[in-house]
Amino acid sequence: MPRNVEINWNSSTTIESSFYPKDTLDRAKYAQYLTNFLSSKGYDERAEDDDKKRNYVLNLNSEWGSGKTYFLRRWTEDLKAHHSVVYVDAWQQDYSDDPLMTVISSITKQLREQTGKTEDKKMFSVVGKAGGLFKALAPAIAGGITKKFTGIDFAAVMNDTEVANTESELKDEDNNPLDMSAAASKAVQYMLDEHDGKAKAISALKESVSQWLEAVISLTDRNYPAFVLIDELDRCRPSYAVEMLEIIKHIFNIKGVVFVVATDTEQLQHAVKSVYGEGFDAGIYLGRFFDARYTLRETNYEQLLEVHCDLHKISMSGLSDSELIVWPRCADKPEKGNHNTDANIEVEKRNLSAILRAFGLSAREAIQVMERLVSTITNMRSGSAINLYYLVILMCMKEKHPEFFTKLKNKTIFSGNSQSAWNTFAHNLLLGETALEIHIDTNSFFTEFVIDNGGFSICRPSQYQPTNTKVALNYYFSYVHNSMLSGFSLDNIHSQLLSANKGSSGIEGALTISNIGNWLQYGCRYVEESCAAKYEGNGRNSTIEQVSFYERYKDLVELSTALDV
Repeated sequence: MPRNVEINWNSSTTIESSFYPKDTLDRAKYAQYLTNFLSSKGYDERAEDDDKKRNYVLNLNSEWGSGKTYFLRRWTEDLKAHHSVVYVDAWQQDYSDDPLMTVISSITKQLREQTGKTEDKKMFSVVGKAGGLFKALAPAIAGGITKKFTGIDFAAVMNDTEVANTESELKDEDNNPLDMSAAASKAVQYMLDEHDGKAKAISALKESVSQWLEAVISLTDRNYPAFVLIDELDRCRPSYAVEMLEIIKHIFNIKGVVFVVATDTEQLQHAVKSVYGEGFDAGIYLGRFFDARYTLRETNYEQLLEVHCDLHKISMSGLSDSELIVWPRCADKPEKGNHNTDANIEVEKRNLSAILRAFGLSAREAIQVMERLVSTITNMRSGSAINLYYLVILMCMKEKHPEFFTKLKNKTIFSGNSQSAWNTFAHNLLLGETALEIHIDTNSFFTEFVIDNGGFSICRPSQYQPTNTKVALNYYFSYVHNSMLSGFSLDNIHSQLLSANKGSSGIEGALTISNIGNWLQYGCRYVEESCAAKYEGNGRNSTIEQVSFYERYKDLVELSTALDV
């Protein structure tokens, strides 16, 4: 048995026509650790012959969207170099209503493939192995009663397997090819339903699977233990998931076989409760099935975005390519067509991750919000204004705090100083401890102030300089949201900026930073009004300051929320 197996996922690969990128979540080290750990649990070289092979069942716990399938598929491919391995996508096969057949058919098919032998080779023939299983069950299933309940005349099948070389040679009573894996499964399932035959059925099945494994070992240089990886069990119908666990525990506790059942264990507990009732202790119940539980560490949001999100579409350069008017930006606007913006992408990931983290989104929720964001941006017309971070905050709020989201149309949530509804909400979520890295491009609005002095215009140079700065999330949202609501006047903010337009302190951008609240409000409202005026013209029924641009963002959020990915 190999020791200290090394696993490296630094490059991409294709498995069964599906592309798997390089391991950006740094998960290969977990696969390497588990390979060596489970190898020692399933086979002990120091033990006596009969005790070398052991059975072990591990629950690999990780929430939805954290990359369990990626992990299992890549791990499966690496395990094949050293062990017999079977990968079972339980969710893809739960239509069968027969988890026993799912496991049997997966084992027979995949182990046969790993020997490189076809089914007509007696050493690894489904016909031969299933025939042996039927023989072991012969005293109980040869009678005609089994045909009545299963639709298969097992006595005839046993006779046929004596002379058949391939599965295709076996026929049912209607002269149709007989699926031997299905036949074997039905035979065992029937016996499990019959009290007197249950022990014999289980024993015969274990013996047959053990023979299949020995065939692989004898034909290849692989070692014990064999690995059976069960994926997507938590997505299956509750009854199917529970049956699968029962079968793994009571039927496939075969020496020399290690089972890895990958689940979002919290979701699996919900499935168990739906079968046995809400008052049922699902945690204790599941603990009976697993020898141990291994939890993959929580996914870093930045890594999650890199793996699951089309970052270019929501990057500053991607938004510019879509001809959307973005303000504020996370960095200086790149030239159109220039995609060499790795530094900007890193800032973008930090900002988006900070918002997702601040609102406590799970991996699944974060992926859903990002999918909605990409969908929303893709459907926006060119020339539209977009405040990216404001939109993401609204989407997160809708996802996690829908009751507060409904209050955002009311300005009163900001009244009452420290006791306002918004301040209380922001304090509870610690939004003040999260900062966004943004760029305030003052020169895109004006470089001088024009002052009316008794009929004469006086130009006074602006002391505000473009600068990068950090803004606490609670302040960012309150400034921007206030500017998006109706009753907001740009002239008032412009006057305040003029009043503060005094000599610089000597620190570049210091004056801009000290007036960051006014700039956030001015810039956001100015961009929204400019884009609206361009497309809607001047024939408006109400003055521009009475328009609520929040309603536009609210519609975008509610339209995208209907997309449940």
